[in-house]
This record gives sequence, C-alpha cells and structure tokens, in this order.
Amino acid sequence: MGTGKSHIFAGKVRCLDCKSTMQKTTNNAKKSYLRCKLYCILKGNLCSKHTIRLDRLEEIVSLRIKEHFKLLNEKEISDELEDTMFKVDVKNLEKELAKVNDEIKTRDTVLKNIYIDKIKGTITEEQFMALNKEFIGEKIV
Repeated sequence: MGTGKSHIFAGKVRCLDCKSTMQKTTNNAKKSYLRCKLYCILKGNLCSKHTIRLDRLEEIVSLRIKEHFKLLNEKEISDELEDTMFKVDVKNLEKELAKVNDEIKTRDTVLKNIYIDKIKGTITEEQFMALNKEFIGEKIV
C-alpha cells in the first residue's frame, strides 16, 4: 500500500515507447520501481513492461547532477551571483534615493510657500521662524 506521498520523479519520467508517464510500484521484496502506466492499466495491450528501479534512477540522476556541477566554473558562478546581488542592491538604493529626493523637493516647496505666506502677512514672523527651523531641521536629518 502507498504512503500517499508522490515520489520525486512523479509525472517527470516517461516511457520511451508510448510516452506515457511511469507509475510507481513496489514488489514483494519491498523494492520500488517505475513502470509504464499504460502497461499497468491495460496489462500489456498497448505497451510493454518497461521498468526501472526507483533507487537506481535516483542514483543515476544524482551522479549526472554532480557531473554537471563539476563542469561549472565556481569563480564564474560566484562572480555572477555577486553581480546579481550588487545590481539588486543598487536598484534598491536608487529607489530609496529617488524617494528622498522627492521628499526634499516637497519640503522645499513647503518652505517656499511658508515664505510667501510670511511675505503676504498670512503668518507672523515668529510662526515663519518656527516652521522654517522645523523644516530645515528635518531636511538635514
């Protein structure tokens, strides 16, 4: 009886002849195999009994992955990862800089408006000085 969990190759391994997916089956010796699904369903009417032991397939795939990694240039991968990380950092910093610049422009506009209000007499000299000091202090921080 099955465990209810899919194996790592579920839906990925196909029969070479009929291209049907391979289905996991376990024999009396508790060895797991992948077998052509059409053969399992129709008992050999549309395809033959193609099988591969699941542990053997895992071993083959593992060896191929290791061989592939041996061919890769570690320095090249490291440099590429650093470049990618650097580009992400630069983009984030550029976005943050744009936000800060927008905030500075907004504060400059507010300061100009406060000055105009002072000139028009809408606010007093003391109010202008207090607001001006506050905005200048925030702009520097």
